[in-house]
Amino acid sequence: MSEETLGLLDGLEAILLEGKRIPFMDKIVIDEHELLDVIDKIRRSVKRGGLASQSAISPIKSGDVAESDNLDKSISISMLEKEEEVAQKLSKDTQVYAKQVMTNLQLMVTKMQTNLVKFEKSIEEGRQNIENLTKERKESYDTYR
Repeated sequence: MSEETLGLLDGLEAILLEGKRIPFMDKIVIDEHELLDVIDKIRRSVKRGGLASQSAISPIKSGDVAESDNLDKSISISMLEKEEEVAQKLSKDTQVYAKQVMTNLQLMVTKMQTNLVKFEKSIEEGRQNIENLTKERKESYDTYR
């Protein structure tokens, strides 16, 4: 493998390592155009290396290059389809997660409202007890006078 190809593979690895991690998933987000650009450069480098070795063995046929281009296009289309599937799955997973978070928040708010009502009742009972005690003491004070 040529030095150029190894350098491009290092660049590809760098793109993957620099990708942003997606929380709660073992996935990363990368720049599609940058990745495809490096992949295209790797293909061209590999073709040049392969063509150079083939030229020493046999002449290049024009049909071989056209087949190679068609193969490259089908591989690119396949990669784009896979990327779209991953994006759709990520979108679906994100929606499921958001629904779970919203449901949990709604449950917490409902519990807090219930506790608040109980707290208000407790405060009102405390006020009534204070008023009753105040009246009882006042009456007993008045009675002893």
